[in-house]
Amino acid sequence: MKITVDFKEETKNGKTEIYVSKVKTILNIKMFKYKFDDSEKDLVQLHEALTNIINENEKDIFIKVKPVLEEAVSKLVITVINNVVRNRFEQLFPNEA
Repeated sequence: MKITVDFKEETKNGKTEIYVSKVKTILNIKMFKYKFDDSEKDLVQLHEALTNIINENEKDIFIKVKPVLEEAVSKLVITVINNVVRNRFEQLFPNEA
């Protein structure tokens, strides 16, 4: 996984703030594993059919799911980092404030 983070610095009301303005995530997925819960005897046949479909269409699934996962990871990274750094410029960079 590669994550690129762009930060911006702004001054509002004489106070400097730093925040994440953009994140780009690139996932390098080679394979995935999944497991169905076969404790429900009525669903075993369905699980077998789904396993076959997934195995036969793995490449197409990657193509469809990868951008959605990358966007979700990017949004999560923005949220987490901004929760840590926003309104804490003075704490993070005391010599710059």
